[in-house]
Amino acid sequence: MPDYKPYPFAGGLIYLDVDESPQMRRRVEGTYEPHKVAAVQRLLAAGGTFVDVGANKGDFSLIAARTAGPEGRVIAFEPVPENATWARKSVELNGYPNVELLEIALSDSEGEAKLHLGRRSGWHSLVPRPVEQDAITVRTRTLDSVLAERGSPTVDMLKIDVEGAELAVLRGARQTLAQEHGMWILLDVHPDRGVDPTEVAQLLRAHEFELRAPEDPELELEDVPSETSEIFAFRA
Repeated sequence: MPDYKPYPFAGGLIYLDVDESPQMRRRVEGTYEPHKVAAVQRLLAAGGTFVDVGANKGDFSLIAARTAGPEGRVIAFEPVPENATWARKSVELNGYPNVELLEIALSDSEGEAKLHLGRRSGWHSLVPRPVEQDAITVRTRTLDSVLAERGSPTVDMLKIDVEGAELAVLRGARQTLAQEHGMWILLDVHPDRGVDPTEVAQLLRAHEFELRAPEDPELELEDVPSETSEIFAFRA
């Protein structure tokens, strides 16, 4: 049985079952995705708006809420009920008033889709694996439509971790990517799920984003390696 407990970490307190996976334990130890954590803490300004696509247990939403402060705004998307439940409990535990958690999946269309469930909570995906998996039906929206319903707020930082559905999310965010406002994108890429990092980079460049090195976001990249798993991008 899962054993969720609150643990201190960079975003305050977070409910986790640290025995679920090494990644969950690393969140508590402060060693999980250090480049991304540092980018949120350094590049998201007080009062900024952070969009978290694929929030999982809410770790980056919590870090962003703490970093942006009470005048900031976090809009998080997590379609898996268990993940969303515990992320919401963590938000409430910290008393963050600036986090809105939406239990939907982002894609390039409005409707419903099968979400294929992985053995770990971070492996759920709209993209099926070759092996048979359990699945649930989830609601899908585009980021553009969701933000339009909320007055089309300017987005300062967009984090995407969706296990192979990266391009669909980006295609459903064309208006957001075209906003006349500086934006950072922190994007996990999954070549093992059929995603071509070059195609992702081309889409971002078509919206005039510069590719940046995750280990040093000030460093502009000419291209991304074909096996890369993480892309940072910026447009002034």
